[in-house]
Amino acid sequence: MTPSKRPTVVSVFGVNPRRIGGVEMFSRELSRQLDDAGFTSVLSFQRPPVEIVRDFLQAPNVKIEVTPGILRPYGAGAAQLIDLVRRYKPSTVHFQFTGYFMTPFPAICRLGGVRRVFFTDQESERFGCASASTFLPKRLIARLLNARIGQVLSVSDFKARSLEARHVIPATRIRRLYNAVDIARVSSNGAAFRRRHGIADDRLIVAQVGQVIPEKGVEDLLQAARIVTAKDPSALFLIVGEGSGEQTYKRMAGEWGLDGVVRFLGPSQDPFGDGVFAAADIACTPSRWQEAFGWSIAEGMAHAKPVIATRVGAIPELIEDGVNGFLVDRGDAVAMADRMLRLAADPQLRMRMGQAAQLLVRERFDLKQQVSELIQLYGLKVTAPVARAVSLHR
Repeated sequence: MTPSKRPTVVSVFGVNPRRIGGVEMFSRELSRQLDDAGFTSVLSFQRPPVEIVRDFLQAPNVKIEVTPGILRPYGAGAAQLIDLVRRYKPSTVHFQFTGYFMTPFPAICRLGGVRRVFFTDQESERFGCASASTFLPKRLIARLLNARIGQVLSVSDFKARSLEARHVIPATRIRRLYNAVDIARVSSNGAAFRRRHGIADDRLIVAQVGQVIPEKGVEDLLQAARIVTAKDPSALFLIVGEGSGEQTYKRMAGEWGLDGVVRFLGPSQDPFGDGVFAAADIACTPSRWQEAFGWSIAEGMAHAKPVIATRVGAIPELIEDGVNGFLVDRGDAVAMADRMLRLAADPQLRMRMGQAAQLLVRERFDLKQQVSELIQLYGLKVTAPVARAVSLHR
């Protein structure tokens, strides 16, 4: 693509943009605010965006690039980054989902005249993985490679603490800036979703939106569904997403007699627009790994839904147990089912918790506010700064 004559910020994502999710909503809001500051927004992804995402991101100041080798930092990724920097001559480059501890990316940017280099730490961790200091020789190499990074942004306090414990970058250059939700896109089309999927208006829906993989606790959700439906056969469990465990869990659901009780809807290209969250009565995220943030949790909360989730990683930073949702121990399907039945039996409790959840999202996880804070960290001037700055980890 032809470089813009406007000053430019390049955002490099090591993801495949197949749906309108957290990354895509962030990218669009970032581009909007960069346009207000007079900047071109270059969005580079690992794969070309699907049509719905490309249309969603399209704007006069947006240029979309594809860097398929970005996860190979000492091979194709380095060459593709050099090409991006040479063509666009950006003032700022921001990396997400690309790794950063042992890459030449900061040096490439600085040698190419980039003034500011940012990385965002989005990586969820295996459960029980201790945040220990990296082996000394590797730590010294990482410090040398990372010397050109302006800041590493951690999407939760949990990730900030984890990163500090590794000693691969000075703690003074770590900032916490939460992921966030585009509140303006919160939909009220739950009734249309139910009609489209043949679900009665009065049937209770428990929804899990995300990857269908063991780390997301899908088996635990199925076990909870067995308990719940034995006492309340009207409950319907929707699993929205795709992943390596999908066929395994479908067989498991069949073997456990959950046909008609658990429905696998496959991936949604736009969960907000489709009305998944709007249609649900309860959202559930029974993660087994240490979530770096929990985007689907915040999305359910934004739709005023109580969320039942596990007490792992950054999830307790979003959910206050008994106030805006429920927290259970990892793998505790019995406790999960108990909280589902409690919410199923008490519509007023669902409403109170949902309203508290939505209020928290508006106060702490508003995408417009968070991106405005990021623009300030970039050192750019905006035409309409928000009235309230978002607090940082440091």
